[in-house]
Amino acid sequence: MIELVAIILFVFFVFVAIVFVFNGSTVWDRLLGFNVCTSKVIMIILLIALLSNNTFLLDAAIIYSLVGFVSTIFICRLVANRTRREKREQ
Repeated sequence: MIELVAIILFVFFVFVAIVFVFNGSTVWDRLLGFNVCTSKVIMIILLIALLSNNTFLLDAAIIYSLVGFVSTIFICRLVANRTRREKREQ
């Protein structure tokens, strides 16, 4: 029962993070919202794996965390390169 309540809360927090991603004032705020959303989805996957006793969902959570990490690094590098390019043009 408590696991179901935790899943519902994490789903709510994912929606809050998605709103934060779309309404963030800067790129860094949006990136932070994306990271929060990614971590909450990982927690949801892990809780579902715990409830259903499916170990393959643990692999899915690990893969999802790696994809989230790589995409965060990619976005950071993209923003940093864009900022450097804009500074050179001025």
